[in-house]
Amino acid sequence: LFTLLCFGLAYLLAELFELVNIDLLRELLRKDLTQWLLAGTALGATTGVLREHDSIVSSTQRVVQSVFSILVVPLALGLCGFILVLPFTGLEPLWGTTHTSATLFVCAALALIIVNAVIRDDGTTQSNNKIAAYAARGLALAITPLAVITIVALWLRVKQYGWTPDRLWAAVICVILLIYGLAYLYSALNSKFFSQIRSINWRLALMVCALALLLATPLLDFGALSTRDQLKRLADGTITEDKLDLTALAHDFGPSGRLALQELKTNADDQLTQRIDNVLTATTRWEATQAENTISVADIKAKLEVQTIPWAVPENLLLVLSSQSRCRDAKYCYIFRTENNNVLLLEQQCRNQTPCRPELTMYTELNDTWQTQYPGGIYSDVFNHKDTSITELDEAVLEGRFTFEPVQQMQLKIDGKSFGRAVD
Repeated sequence: LFTLLCFGLAYLLAELFELVNIDLLRELLRKDLTQWLLAGTALGATTGVLREHDSIVSSTQRVVQSVFSILVVPLALGLCGFILVLPFTGLEPLWGTTHTSATLFVCAALALIIVNAVIRDDGTTQSNNKIAAYAARGLALAITPLAVITIVALWLRVKQYGWTPDRLWAAVICVILLIYGLAYLYSALNSKFFSQIRSINWRLALMVCALALLLATPLLDFGALSTRDQLKRLADGTITEDKLDLTALAHDFGPSGRLALQELKTNADDQLTQRIDNVLTATTRWEATQAENTISVADIKAKLEVQTIPWAVPENLLLVLSSQSRCRDAKYCYIFRTENNNVLLLEQQCRNQTPCRPELTMYTELNDTWQTQYPGGIYSDVFNHKDTSITELDEAVLEGRFTFEPVQQMQLKIDGKSFGRAVD
């Protein structure tokens, strides 16, 4: 907070001098070196002051630990209850979401923190509440199974999409969490639970410091490791060239990823070469993503299926669909012209949705430009109808058993039956 306050003060002074046309301070604050020096000085000064008032820091720490220890009972009941119901529900529901690893990791890490909030640094300050002590044991027992499931969820993700630097860091953190969990599991089964945890914490802290030092050296280059894995998946046919994440290679994997893309260009066809050039020349990751996902007008024409009234899709509308990457990886992509000359686009192109639901987008022509209607033109919630499953909808669309009919508003019909809510 003090460092943030220092930055606020510096920018305030810069604006003050700017009022009299002196912009030296503003220009200095735009340089990385100045910002790092300011951050380091402010943080160092604050740390020095805090070290002069150890008693205040210790008191604050004890207050925080006391507040955290209140949560030990409800968290222990919740996590242990979750683990106990897993044999009955099975693990399959966990793999149906994209945030399993993150949720379980946060729960395990929070359990680790709260266990230590109860145990404290020595026997004189530890909590004497017996209920809290038993709950802390329960939390210590819960860390290991949560860490194991987190690693399994991460491994399933890696099998699908391969290693990336982010997943390698996640794997390292999950392994550390598992080591803590196993150590705490052993301690929880011991009669000297509190004292043994304190002893183990020192050893584990030294291990984490040594590992952090190793990871700070060039011996383990996560970018290079991830690049090799992605290229191996491409070589053995696990993924195809059109599924290779060129943006990640260019902007997330470091020099190794960019070098791999340059080498990949030597034997690539014209389309892949153009995609590689687009992501390499992009200055930001966002620009690279936009460039890679852009679909050509010719590809859209090949994918689009005109429904209801045969008509030639206007070129300016095709350009809009191209810029929005419509129909790019769609299972189906149908376009309709309504009676008031608006356009509806029905496609199933999953955008991190679980389950994968179709999207319905309405376009309106205004001043020779096609625009999506508010809100964003995308009716992503129109297909939440419980009478027909998404699988049935897919089958009906692919078999042509659907129409769009005016029902005061526009309404999707399957076999003559209304599906979803009506849209304007």
